[in-house]
Amino acid sequence: ITANEVVLIDLDAMQAYPDASRCEKGLAKDVARWMRWWRSDRPQPAIADKAQTALKTAGFEV
Repeated sequence: ITANEVVLIDLDAMQAYPDASRCEKGLAKDVARWMRWWRSDRPQPAIADKAQTALKTAGFEV
């Protein structure tokens, strides 16, 4: 799965939520799951660090 495909998966998943509040909570859970994976697996530490910084800047708690 490429980065673009991950974004498309998340955008597609957003359509399943009936309102913005539920969508926000769903995305927050998704982000947390991805960050847990990056922290435990550490496939590419530099990318994980950049992703964490970008998500924090966007307002997500990671």
